[in-house]
Amino acid sequence: MPRYALKVLILVVQTKNQSRRQKKLKAYDLSALSEFLPEPAALEQKAETKLNCKSRQTLVLRETAHLKAVLNNPQFQLDPFAAIHQHLLATQPPAAKKDDARKHGKDSKDKRRRKKKSASASSQAMDI
Repeated sequence: MPRYALKVLILVVQTKNQSRRQKKLKAYDLSALSEFLPEPAALEQKAETKLNCKSRQTLVLRETAHLKAVLNNPQFQLDPFAAIHQHLLATQPPAAKKDDARKHGKDSKDKRRRKKKSASASSQAMDI
């Protein structure tokens, strides 16, 4: 095999390997998620409170009291999932609920499902 053919073969293999690496890097590109992350200034404010032994102990005591209050709640004892659901509905901002429904396209999916159901029902009626 001539030397120039060997060099060409090496270049082809190198370009294939490079394109594979670039495809893998594109798969791991998370820059689109940056709009959903909090601003760096907000992260710095949270990082200012350091947990030392005493503050950790007070946090544990506060969270323990909160857990006991939740467990003793009569609504939570009757139906825990419904109580959690109601709590989430009460604490979520109303604008976020509308945006999530639009982003996921639930309305269009429901319409498609209805069309499929009605089409399948009419085809069954025709078969009889």
